Amino acid sequence: MEFSHLADIGEFLGGIGVIASLLYLAKEIRSSTHAAYSTAYEEAVQQILAGIHEIMGDRWTELRSRPLDELSDVEQFQLNAPVAALLFGSEALLNLKQRGHIDPKIMENVEKNYFPMLKTEFIYSALQNRPGPLSQDLLKEVDKIGGPQTLVPS
Repeated sequence: MEFSHLADIGEFLGGIGVIASLLYLAKEIRSSTHAAYSTAYEEAVQQILAGIHEIMGDRWTELRSRPLDELSDVEQFQLNAPVAALLFGSEALLNLKQRGHIDPKIMENVEKNYFPMLKTEFIYSALQNRPGPLSQDLLKEVDKIGGPQTLVPS
């Protein structure tokens, strides 16, 4: 066998190696992308849960019962921060839905069971005043729900 034949065989095997490496790299990138979307979903849910936890707390309820102009800057922040976290988490979930990176059944469940809470007066008012395209998209989704909602059924 001549040296040029060995070089051809080596070149062929090298080409197969490059293709195999590219396929492996594509698989790893896809896996990494899915992991990133899962992390984004988990972070969005954590934002929502943190907001709900704060909203359900006694301090938030006490602040909510007082006139806004009587609250200090710190108290206004304590009142508004949980709502902002709740809305940010909701916007993140909606963004994942728009990009096709969330299970449709999970999102349907969120839209039916959670989004109606965003229609409560204080939260809905905050949503209406938020700038940005995701906020506006979330407002459109919430507006599809219908009339005002309450956190606790009467």
